[in-house]
Amino acid sequence: MARQRMPSSLPSAVERRELLFGRESLKTDHGAMAARYQEQGRLTDALEFYAKAGDEAGVDEIRRAAVKDGDAFLLAQVVRVTGKPVDAATWRETALAAERNEKLLFAITAFREA
Repeated sequence: MARQRMPSSLPSAVERRELLFGRESLKTDHGAMAARYQEQGRLTDALEFYAKAGDEAGVDEIRRAAVKDGDAFLLAQVVRVTGKPVDAATWRETALAAERNEKLLFAITAFREA
């Protein structure tokens, strides 16, 4: 049985790659694309577009959301994209949020980073 695709106003994975890294990248409003992804809750994709746009405020908004939600993976992505380490207190805050949200693997990961 073939899987049905959910209708989306967002580009496909291939189109997304082209918008970030291909010929279409020069024509793309990366900040606007980041906002579209963020509205849909696709924060990892939004982070990539904010970073490409050089939008530090947008990247910081994603960082704050990662900490609040306890998303250690997303916080690690922010560190990778920005090259700026996160202090131990922020990792602990992320770990505690992950624990509250029953994201145990994220909690363990964040506690290890703290």
